[in-house]
Amino acid sequence: MSSNPTDQQDEVGFVSVEVAISGIIALICFFGIALNASLVYVTVKSKSIHSKCNVLIALYAFFAIFLLIGFCVKIFIFLFGINFITLGTCFWIQFISRSACVMAIILQLCIGVERLVAFSFPIWYNMSGKYLVFKVLVIICLIKVIVDKWVDFYGSSKHWEKLVRCELSDPANQPEIIGYTVYSMLIIVTNICFQYVFGWFNLNEFTLSHIARPVAYAFFALGHCSSAPVLFITSSVYRRAYQSVLWQNHHQVTPVQNLQRQPNITNNVRRTFANPRQLSNAIE
Repeated sequence: MSSNPTDQQDEVGFVSVEVAISGIIALICFFGIALNASLVYVTVKSKSIHSKCNVLIALYAFFAIFLLIGFCVKIFIFLFGINFITLGTCFWIQFISRSACVMAIILQLCIGVERLVAFSFPIWYNMSGKYLVFKVLVIICLIKVIVDKWVDFYGSSKHWEKLVRCELSDPANQPEIIGYTVYSMLIIVTNICFQYVFGWFNLNEFTLSHIARPVAYAFFALGHCSSAPVLFITSSVYRRAYQSVLWQNHHQVTPVQNLQRQPNITNNVRRTFANPRQLSNAIE
């Protein structure tokens, strides 16, 4: 099989190696989707973790779900024997996942900024600053998503008919916008860095597509799966929230009062309805 996607436009069919590699990454992503969904659910249900920082963490987990879904697209393309689709089709398939990817990554930065402000200006933050900081960070996230989606559209529109495997990074890896992509990703440290680090060693296309990129994507996906287990292990607040929301709800027992230990109940009933006519009226 040729290693260049352009030379494979007429090659279709089941490719076991690609299915195996994409399947492993998809399994990691499915596991991460469940973990992130649990984190969002616990945050919504537990009032003890409703601070602005906790909300930002839950928002990150929410968008990370769609980010991980974007990594699963490739496995379905190979399972159906299509193997390659046009960049234009891939752009719209990955539109939500790409937007969620940008939002999740910038939210990681926003969580750090929010904590920095909270510890640097505690009095102002607790009095009124937390609401202002939260609003500003959300606006920054939205602006970043809009800018990145416009850049993605601009770069992809120049190569609508280009055949790709529809990886999450394909819309951003176009010649017209590659500089912006690298600069942006280097600032917020994402998996794209791994691709170019491997590229410095002049690896061939087969090594890049079957070893370097899958390893980078796997680590990237694992990173976005780690929020829930890390918070559960390191934070007693989140641990109690998980236990109260997930476990106690499934093992909740309705308490039954032992009437033998409460003789006053019988006496109160007798005194209240001492007259048989009162008892019959109460029943009616």
